[in-house]
Amino acid sequence: MFLYAGYLVWRGLVEEQTLEHPVVWPTNGGLWIDFVEGYRLVAATLPGRDGSLEIGQRQITFAWFDTHQDEVLRRKGCLTTEGHIVGTLTRGSIDELVREELATLANRIWPSVWVEAVVTGIRSASILSGAPIAEFSPLRLAHGAMAIVGDAEHVISPMTGRGYLTGVDDARVLSHELAKLKSDEPIATALARYEKIRLPYVRALVKHSCTISAEYRRYAESGGVGFSEEI
Repeated sequence: MFLYAGYLVWRGLVEEQTLEHPVVWPTNGGLWIDFVEGYRLVAATLPGRDGSLEIGQRQITFAWFDTHQDEVLRRKGCLTTEGHIVGTLTRGSIDELVREELATLANRIWPSVWVEAVVTGIRSASILSGAPIAEFSPLRLAHGAMAIVGDAEHVISPMTGRGYLTGVDDARVLSHELAKLKSDEPIATALARYEKIRLPYVRALVKHSCTISAEYRRYAESGGVGFSEEI
């Protein structure tokens, strides 16, 4: 079991055509990142399900980081009294009262460009999910003829923006080392080389993730000072 990092992320993906007002935001990518009153919002426009970039036909994604939901996580059996994560808030499992409280808060704190999409996603039981965040630093990546890659080997905050890419890099290095393996060498030789290459980076990434999480918790506890960032 993984230890809780002290916050969760509410996620939603909304069809723009369900909104009363289309999102006035570029069709060619980019992230909006907002910090308000200790909360963090990451939002973006994505191509529609048919690949369309036409305004009104896209999808709107959001990730809302929240340090105030420990009691909800415990009540739903996702968090033990010792602080271990044993579950997540899946779509359809989030109480209407919680969703309405979030919708009220969203209307107050988030910028107008995103607020309708966020509130629409929050109010829909079939859209909103909530994932408690954890971090884990592995001691090994390989043992004998077995190796682990990607999310199986490390747990980091999505705030790092490196989760998917790290898994791809793991697979690239592992395949390269396997391709170099001589016919008379055991597979464990290639896996040991993979571990030697990747383990220092993976452990450093988890340490970086923990630093980001600690800074975010301090920001949230202080009540935060609002600012926005466009990427």
